[in-house]
Amino acid sequence: MDLAKANDLMLGKLGLGLLPRDIRSGAVAVVSAVLGVTGSIAMLDLWIFRDRLPADYVAFFTSPLGDRMLAMCIRALGEEVIYRLLYMTAIVAAIKLVRGRVGPVGYGLAAVAAQMIGVWPSLVQEPFRASLRYLAVGAVWGWLYWRQGWFAAAAGHGLSHLLIDPMLLIGLTHTR
Repeated sequence: MDLAKANDLMLGKLGLGLLPRDIRSGAVAVVSAVLGVTGSIAMLDLWIFRDRLPADYVAFFTSPLGDRMLAMCIRALGEEVIYRLLYMTAIVAAIKLVRGRVGPVGYGLAAVAAQMIGVWPSLVQEPFRASLRYLAVGAVWGWLYWRQGWFAAAAGHGLSHLLIDPMLLIGLTHTR
């Protein structure tokens, strides 16, 4: 069985998939998402909220890159398994079960709801920053899952840390 058929059998009935239907558009979407998320985080963490970032957050992202960046890429993959492949898929399945179909709003709500499961403690502590920094970023990975497949979301999320982590190390170390 080829990958496209396996993709359709597994998640296709929910309008979700593992792989992009078109590799070129999938790659463009991943690169766009990585650059957009990285730029947004730079703006939020280095300019807008710099003076209000929690000390432990700054300490973590100004620690040596070495093992931390690899750990963040692995953590990103784990988050994609949990929040997109499990939670978002389950929420989409529940919407389909109740409504009979899932439209764009349903996929968007599923992406946001799945991400909220993981970030709600941050949303309670600092609602505005956490909404922009964690909820919106997770919704981007949810959108990528819906539009380009789970592997695209996992690749984008993991690859983003190859840009975000060094950027935060430099930016947080050299600003103040």
